[in-house]
Amino acid sequence: MNACPVCASEQISEIYSGPVRSAEPGSPFTDGYRIDLCSTCSMIFLNPFPKAVLEMYKDGDYWKARTDDLKKKEFVNKFIREQLVWLNRTGAHEFVNESVLDVGCGHGIFLDVIRNIAERTAGMDVDIHLKPHLLERGHEYYPNWPDEEVEKFSRIVLFNTLEHIEDPVSFMKEASKRLTADGKVMIGVPNAADFMVDVVEEYIPFFYRKGHLYYFSMDSLRYVLVKAGYQIISEKFVHQYNLMNLVGWAKNRSPQGVPVSLFDDFTEETFIANLEREGKASHILITAELKS
Repeated sequence: MNACPVCASEQISEIYSGPVRSAEPGSPFTDGYRIDLCSTCSMIFLNPFPKAVLEMYKDGDYWKARTDDLKKKEFVNKFIREQLVWLNRTGAHEFVNESVLDVGCGHGIFLDVIRNIAERTAGMDVDIHLKPHLLERGHEYYPNWPDEEVEKFSRIVLFNTLEHIEDPVSFMKEASKRLTADGKVMIGVPNAADFMVDVVEEYIPFFYRKGHLYYFSMDSLRYVLVKAGYQIISEKFVHQYNLMNLVGWAKNRSPQGVPVSLFDDFTEETFIANLEREGKASHILITAELKS
């Protein structure tokens, strides 16, 4: 690509060239990609985009092992922990008696977490093999956007989803058509300014991956949402990993899974609070509504 895929500006420059992760932690690295920055809209993106990036999620292979391992303690703990962080930072009160659509829901663990407080829970995911599991858990399932004339939701969440989408502006416009007039969207994505990229050299090719087309800053995510017709309610930096993750990377130069912390709560909370205050946390969270 010779221009930014979001704003079409040709003012782009390379910020990284080298191997990127092909898939999940432990997967091999692959070459042939670079990371570019658009100086016009601040978007950072993978160049070129892999062909048919969403196809890897459709055939069932991506989630199959995770479905088979769903009852394993490590898997459940990892994903419940992440979803509880999202719930904590958005606020559980935001979902009380609300109709919720989780876009890119995977196994629906966030929906499981809010099932007893929300009025209605629905998941959207391109992998139709997830349908029986979601229905069994009491959630509605959609393989694509539900009918905009029939289905409306008061809350739409996209956690670790938008970075996979080729055209995030058009995608968020589609989301707006399924939002009630007083509804809210909550978007959580990896933070391009994650401090680990600056601290551990081996983390860089791990951080950049074939399945992540975009690396959002607060500015570029805000740009996408405003261009798609939203107004911002709140912006937060959210850190998902404990201090032991940094210690493990510094020592082993490789992924750490979900390490048990050796530090007390005060140390962990101070570490996370500092990263979030400085904008160097692992993730970004924006809550938005339709422009009035």
